[in-house]
Amino acid sequence: MSTIKKLFWKALTWITIALLDVFTFVFAGFKWLWKRYPEVYSVPVAFALYWFSAVIIRWLDPTSAVFDGGVLQIPLFAILLLFLFMSISWVAMGLLFGTARKFLVSDLKESFIKLSPWQKIRYSTGILFLLFYSLVALSFTLA
Repeated sequence: MSTIKKLFWKALTWITIALLDVFTFVFAGFKWLWKRYPEVYSVPVAFALYWFSAVIIRWLDPTSAVFDGGVLQIPLFAILLLFLFMSISWVAMGLLFGTARKFLVSDLKESFIKLSPWQKIRYSTGILFLLFYSLVALSFTLA
């Protein structure tokens, strides 16, 4: 009986070591991906929001179904899709139009500082409006 236990624990030790090696390799791949494409951070955040939204919605409205597309679920779906679409568009922009993406990441700050105050306000409110409009458009498509 003790021989079987020893074999079991030895096998369990080897399996644990192998799983740790696999997780280390996978984590290194994610670390490389996040270093190369930092906009991918929003995808796990969006899916975590989606995963935990059931608890929040049940706390707010005990009679609602978990993922039914109701009034409380539509904003969460819109935010999830916005995060997902923004990440996909940034990665696609980096792959297809690398120079434009490099400008937006590195040189836009210096160009923005050189603008006059009314141009800064116009530029900032334009970006805010486009993000707000995309959330509204996503909410209407989900409803």
